[in-house]
Amino acid sequence: MQSILSENAGSGPMTHAANAGSAVAEVRSGNGVRFGAWVSKPYGEGNRLESDFEIEINGEVKRGTVWFQSRAYLLKPSGEALLAVGFFPALAAGLPLTLGEPVSGTTLDHIPRLAEVFGCWLDLPREMTVHARRTQGPERSSRRTLSCFSAGVDSFYSSLHGLEPDAALLFISGFDIAADNRVLLETALGGVREAAQSMGRELVLVETNARSVVENLGVRWSFSHFSVLAAVGHLLGGSFDRFRVASSHNYREIFPWGSNPLTDPWWSSEGMEFVHHGSALTRVEKVEYVANHPVAMKHLRVCWSNRKGTYNCGHCEKCIRTMVSLRAVGALDRCTTFPLPLDLKVVARFIIEDEDTLNLVRENHDYVQRRGKDPALERALRYCRDQRFNRGLLRWIRKAWTWWRYT
Repeated sequence: MQSILSENAGSGPMTHAANAGSAVAEVRSGNGVRFGAWVSKPYGEGNRLESDFEIEINGEVKRGTVWFQSRAYLLKPSGEALLAVGFFPALAAGLPLTLGEPVSGTTLDHIPRLAEVFGCWLDLPREMTVHARRTQGPERSSRRTLSCFSAGVDSFYSSLHGLEPDAALLFISGFDIAADNRVLLETALGGVREAAQSMGRELVLVETNARSVVENLGVRWSFSHFSVLAAVGHLLGGSFDRFRVASSHNYREIFPWGSNPLTDPWWSSEGMEFVHHGSALTRVEKVEYVANHPVAMKHLRVCWSNRKGTYNCGHCEKCIRTMVSLRAVGALDRCTTFPLPLDLKVVARFIIEDEDTLNLVRENHDYVQRRGKDPALERALRYCRDQRFNRGLLRWIRKAWTWWRYT
């Protein structure tokens, strides 16, 4: 089972007590993760919220500040946001979490289930203590949806499919692009702004250092990323009451991951509903859908490598498999954001590193095979898939030979 802890994080014994939602007013000391009350500061027409935190283990204390800011929107201090940011650091370290803001009873009631599921998935103890004053939050009133948008395949699909006319789009600086990487951030943000304008959507911009905070506290981003999204959603609860998050995988591929249709809704409160959207479709089916929209073909951004600050590098794993999907649906020549044509030799020799990538290769191969219009691409994908099997078989033969030779 994959560990939630980063390689440089401690991995001492962990014990948990199921006590989610106990009310305390005093400042606690001793082993634990503690977040102070939000402090609001002016920032443009919006504001900046800061919370000082500390994590204490056997007398050693780490301190820092987590912050969120928006120039245009007034962020609302929220205990649910503190809970979301502190959940994984506390769970991973096996420590109680103490919060300086009151927390919705609805959200607190979900914590035992969240701890149970992620504890099971990540081979951690399945209970967690939260010390916070329990409160009854206001009921949903604004009836307006905010949909996460990065200009990728998943977020384009969720922004184009069944979204209410008055819904807005959200882009977070510091989420998948570091806030201090200004050149790349402005390049990506330029495409996001143009795409939102073309779709007639308001774009909400939020900046945060929450990713660096949770990673520095020893938590892998692949598990904690949705908790940061949940924090942003709760902080924007004064303007929106529904938060749509695009799925990364379809229902047949659910595996331990920070965002999924099972646990995402459990971050909801009385006033904010989290909706996991798009799990009924495979990635190539989403590509087929967004390929019919010129705005996506003009602004699609999937790259995590961003070599030399490019919008899509055309060489990394995400670029290659997205280009494969675009060619599979007959739309690669209409997508203007990839700098290179697709080299089928690169596809055939593509190294599959994990089960997630293998599933995506299979999806593309099966789609191309059913469509029957691109035999060259089908052969390249089949070779790529079979090479994964052949490499695994070779490793097994080597292990068997070593066992026979030395036993």
